Amino acid sequence: MKKLISKAYKFSNSWTGTIIIVLLIIFFVAQAFRIPSGSMKDSLLVGDHLFAKKFAYGISMPHIPFLEVSIMPWSDELRLMDGDRPKRGDIVIFRPPHNIKQHYVKRCVALPDDELFVLDKNLYLHYSEGDDWIQKEFSDYELLTFAGKLWVKNPYMKKHAGIHHDEKIINNGRYPQPLFNVAPIKVQS
Repeated sequence: MKKLISKAYKFSNSWTGTIIIVLLIIFFVAQAFRIPSGSMKDSLLVGDHLFAKKFAYGISMPHIPFLEVSIMPWSDELRLMDGDRPKRGDIVIFRPPHNIKQHYVKRCVALPDDELFVLDKNLYLHYSEGDDWIQKEFSDYELLTFAGKLWVKNPYMKKHAGIHHDEKIINNGRYPQPLFNVAPIKVQS
């Protein structure tokens, strides 16, 4: 047993061992991220650094840091192993399909089968659990009946100060129109 520990210690003290250990940690355990935009200001600021555990939602396909090149380019799979799914209110880090070299840091506001719409800068959410559950869980929130369903107005504003409607963030040239009014959308799985 002492020989094994001695060999592991010598390996980890070598440059090769150190590089391999660091890469394994970055690929599978945790990675540092820098906040790229002000879309979550009041919670996270531009330039803030996060340290995220990578296995929270399963093990994703490893990428070479900074180059963002997959170490298994022949595979179309996004995950090596699935894990838990994001929950409402979680901060998630993901790569958008149109630019896999960039990481987005956002808050999950809805889950599959939830419905949402935006009206006059207010988020309205109809939870998939149904109207009775909404009345019980959100009795101290403003509720709206629309299209025969009960909707919660701005359900995250009290808990998460980072949800806002900053003109500079929303009208940043990437979207064809402001995101102030969006018709009801059902979140797909």
